[in-house]
Amino acid sequence: MVTSEKFWQRNLHRFVGMLRGRMNTCLTQKADGSFSSKVDYKSQATAAKSALRLTEKWGKEFDAYQCWFCDGWHIGGAARLTFGKFWSIMWVWLVGKKRTVRKARMKVRGSEKLKNCERCGKGTNSTIMSMFNTQEICIPCKELERERPDYSKAVKAEEAAVKSGDFNFEGIGLSGRQGLK
Repeated sequence: MVTSEKFWQRNLHRFVGMLRGRMNTCLTQKADGSFSSKVDYKSQATAAKSALRLTEKWGKEFDAYQCWFCDGWHIGGAARLTFGKFWSIMWVWLVGKKRTVRKARMKVRGSEKLKNCERCGKGTNSTIMSMFNTQEICIPCKELERERPDYSKAVKAEEAAVKSGDFNFEGIGLSGRQGLK
């Protein structure tokens, strides 16, 4: 268990908690995206005892840490705070980038693999669905698509299909060469 019993480790963990914010320190995020308060232990000893029980129950390490915001003790996944992790957290804090999405959706899998755009054939690591058909297209092709005069017609047709329950709408199709490469 990584309970912050040493003075320097305990204070470093508390400082990092302040940098990460109340949402990451004093609250826990549920699967549906809502937040609830973590259990507020009144002493380090009771929090450490509960962290040990959770470690035995779930088979992964938990850490008891003192909260910067409420001065109580909480339990979270073991931080194993290294020098590199500390500076990474400091950098995010200095830059001011805050989490804007749910934790569960932050993991990007396979983003390093290039995928070919189904319209122009160029390699890309990000695609988006076309409004005119079922092609997955690259961002430049999407920009060209938005410039088409019939784009708003395609958007309205797709919205109407979804409202009527057709989640497999094929699109209105492409006519002409505008927006195609």
